[in-house]
Amino acid sequence: MRFFILTDLEGTAGVTRWYQTGPGENKEAYEKACHWLTAEVNAAVEGILEVDAAAEVVVWDGHGAGGLLLEELHPQAKLIPRGFIRSPYTLDEGYQAMLMVAQHARAGTPGATLAHTYSSRSVYRYWLNGQEVGEIGLRAYVAGSLGVPVIFVSGDQAACQEASDLISGVETVVVKRGLHQELAITLTPQKACELIRQGAARAVRGREKVKPVFPPPPYVFRAQFLSTTIVEEFCALHRELTRVDAYTVEARGEDLVETTRAFA
Repeated sequence: MRFFILTDLEGTAGVTRWYQTGPGENKEAYEKACHWLTAEVNAAVEGILEVDAAAEVVVWDGHGAGGLLLEELHPQAKLIPRGFIRSPYTLDEGYQAMLMVAQHARAGTPGATLAHTYSSRSVYRYWLNGQEVGEIGLRAYVAGSLGVPVIFVSGDQAACQEASDLISGVETVVVKRGLHQELAITLTPQKACELIRQGAARAVRGREKVKPVFPPPPYVFRAQFLSTTIVEEFCALHRELTRVDAYTVEARGEDLVETTRAFA
């Protein structure tokens, strides 16, 4: 079997401050967070291999600044490192399921830690067919449109709730409970890894009960940005988009991947 693991960094146990998510402000704290994330991903890989020792596991580093340490990654995993890649992230090459590790909730979610939608510096909110959607939702829909179910999500309690509301039967592992945007009650990295390994194994065993999810076409996707300058630059790069107002652009189409490619 083939499994795809999508990672982020903000949903890692122990990561509760923005300065931990990039190398600019505190390189030492960022490197420690990358170490914790890599350990969580390895735990998910171990859970998969516990069920299918011959499984192929492809891991995509989905964090903007990068978050995975190749030299520490599980030897049976294959890595797509951070770099220029657009949806569908090789999900069209055939996988039995996708697992999401270290996820955060969408922007504005109450009680969430480090919540944002794709970019905390440029994006305010996303909508698909009138429903607000974050990274978990949009990436689950992209995978689902290609026949790949999301069977596992780990992160803070708000991210896990977001996933459960969207995907019936998804296995979730909560590694921290947000108190506000930059504070959480967190598990230790060791405990988080233990639970992620167990959860990933349960998810693989029960994968057939989870179905791919995606809304039916046609698609109307709207993105609202934090500045008009960003909108102007975005529209200059993507001339197929319609500018709805000073801060909002829109895409329409029949194919989900193509409609959302510029945003996902």
